[in-house]
Amino acid sequence: MGTMPIRLNPKSKFVIIGDSITGTATDAQRVLEEVRAVGVDLEDVFGVLENDGVAKVAASRQQLLDAFPTSVRTAESPQGWGGPDR
Repeated sequence: MGTMPIRLNPKSKFVIIGDSITGTATDAQRVLEEVRAVGVDLEDVFGVLENDGVAKVAASRQQLLDAFPTSVRTAESPQGWGGPDR
């Protein structure tokens, strides 16, 4: 984040050029404190997001692994599946 010189916001007509992160820590901290002040448990929110993200990546990985042998079998020729010796 913040490493690309140009980022487009699809909801905006404007282009952000350069670093839009540096110098925003104080404002970001204030916003997080305001969110906590209204009763949001940010640690819980972050934990749920992290756990859900990990679970979704693991599920996607498993789907890929489950599909791979089928794809390989479909692509096989009489000489084999075309390993590194080809």
